[in-house]
Amino acid sequence: MRFLADGPSIPIELLEQRDRGNVVFFCGAGVSKPAGLPSFVELAKRVMAALGTGAGSKSRLHLEQGDGAQNLDRVFNLLHQEYRRDEVDEAVNRILRTPRNANTTAHATILRLSRSASGRTQVVTTNFDHLFERVDKSLSVHVGPALPDIRSVGSFEGLVYLHGRRWNPGGLAGGSGKGLILSSSDFGRAYLADGWATRFVRELLQNYFIVLVGYSASDPPVRYLLEGLQSRRGSESSTIYAFDHGEFDEVVDRWRSLPADLHPGRG
Repeated sequence: MRFLADGPSIPIELLEQRDRGNVVFFCGAGVSKPAGLPSFVELAKRVMAALGTGAGSKSRLHLEQGDGAQNLDRVFNLLHQEYRRDEVDEAVNRILRTPRNANTTAHATILRLSRSASGRTQVVTTNFDHLFERVDKSLSVHVGPALPDIRSVGSFEGLVYLHGRRWNPGGLAGGSGKGLILSSSDFGRAYLADGWATRFVRELLQNYFIVLVGYSASDPPVRYLLEGLQSRRGSESSTIYAFDHGEFDEVVDRWRSLPADLHPGRG
């Protein structure tokens, strides 16, 4: 179903599940681009500029020779080897500072769509910025790895920062330390070795339909999320929807190789 002539085609099943409060929006960097924040590729380039990374460094060479966003977790792994981890995190924290008049229309729309009939907000983001909180200061906030225990209570409410949260300069890092999930080592711990991110998302899938918004098929968070689920899901059947730009066949081709029962929505 289309609500706008040039809008995405939204499956009826997804609309019905949303009306029942059974949908969780999973939000990536594309959601915050209208607010002037960078994509993952742009973030890596700006971090290198802030740190003064040389043209001959392994991280810069890996970025320039690599395959776009698909390579960025390895780029950040090299940056963590070339600089102190805190230096990289501090650079990311500064770059993601946003002006007071930032465009939060997308965040407001997602918060509105995510609310169940009882008014419960159910949003997960791999972004570090505070733009959802700027829209609604009353949100309950959870920062990984300290995530809601859905297995015990059967649901969750509020906003989950799955990969960490930007902290205010001079303040605390929102309960996460200053450990942002950026590098392949970080993703490996969260989704494979320690597996706390995979466990949380798997529990989401046992209770909700997930809608990916603001991601491309090559983004490291998507790759680790789906690979982690695939490695642990066994015979479980999961439903994940992804909204992307482009002609339907192009969108399907981009997402086809990913390991999940994934339904692309075309824009």
